Amino acid sequence: MHLMEWCCRTSARRRARGMARSFLVLLTCVGSAHSFGHVRRRNDSGNPDLVAPIAGSTHSLGQVRHDDRGNPDAVAVVAGRMDGRRASALHQCWNGVDTKDRDVCVGTERLLFLHIPKNAGSAIEEAAIKEGVKWGKYMFEGCDLGEGNCHANWHEPPALMGAVNIYSEAKVFCVIRNPYTRMVSEYKYIYDNPEFRWENYGLIEAEGCTSSGLNLWLDRILRKYLAGDTYEQLCHMLPQPFYIYGPPDSWGQQCQYCHEILRVEEFPGAFNSLMERYDYNIRLDPKPVNVGGCKDLSEQDIDSANIALIQEVYFWDFRMLNYSIYVQDA
Repeated sequence: MHLMEWCCRTSARRRARGMARSFLVLLTCVGSAHSFGHVRRRNDSGNPDLVAPIAGSTHSLGQVRHDDRGNPDAVAVVAGRMDGRRASALHQCWNGVDTKDRDVCVGTERLLFLHIPKNAGSAIEEAAIKEGVKWGKYMFEGCDLGEGNCHANWHEPPALMGAVNIYSEAKVFCVIRNPYTRMVSEYKYIYDNPEFRWENYGLIEAEGCTSSGLNLWLDRILRKYLAGDTYEQLCHMLPQPFYIYGPPDSWGQQCQYCHEILRVEEFPGAFNSLMERYDYNIRLDPKPVNVGGCKDLSEQDIDSANIALIQEVYFWDFRMLNYSIYVQDA
């Protein structure tokens, strides 16, 4: 029996073992040939941490199959290939929450935005609120879900939400991004916003908009992540697949929260086309927004040691979202 088939059949039998453990089975199924090692960290409820496998993994990217262009193959999922198109056979995530309870948070919007940090989320939220549409942080105004792991409700992965999962009964779109440019964007963000530098304040103040500053910060922040600080920077460092997917259900069917997956590299066209398709008047301007300081810094400034760390931490981003592990030429 093929390993992936065995994994997915096994996950169907594990009906009583909890969400987090099932999620580990999901990752084993989609990876099929990769071993995470033992999950040792547990959360306050005694369950394995949802993102512990990534934090404790030792991946060899040489094992990843590549296509003719050198890009990792996209992983086949229940909903079909993850290429930005809406899946026709999507398994909806379910959490047993009364729709009226959910509507307290999001009303009756026919399309919801799942904010994956550092992927044009603020620009989308601000464009939407101008048209009276509450997405992202605006969805949570007057809706107290308690403080989660991310300390910002709109950054909380759906699979980690508690009683009221606002993404479970709606069409949802999200935006993904190349992990290298996402890391550079985060450095630019905290350079422009000193209140989010925290223990890195001195480093960034001393190094400024330099490649040495970027690489010193990357080395520090990624090693912290690998050591177990997975919710660092208000969850800005979490791998993107943890937002898109939930665990399999009791029958082993994959749970996917985000139905419309856009790439920031295709903005604003991809976003504006989606808005037109769903009959929203929201549009993004062709001019880049939230570019911030350090305009000359790019992924070409990331040194080889940090490239290896990014490939380790964001293994599933490269594999599942079909981004090349190679830094693109300028």
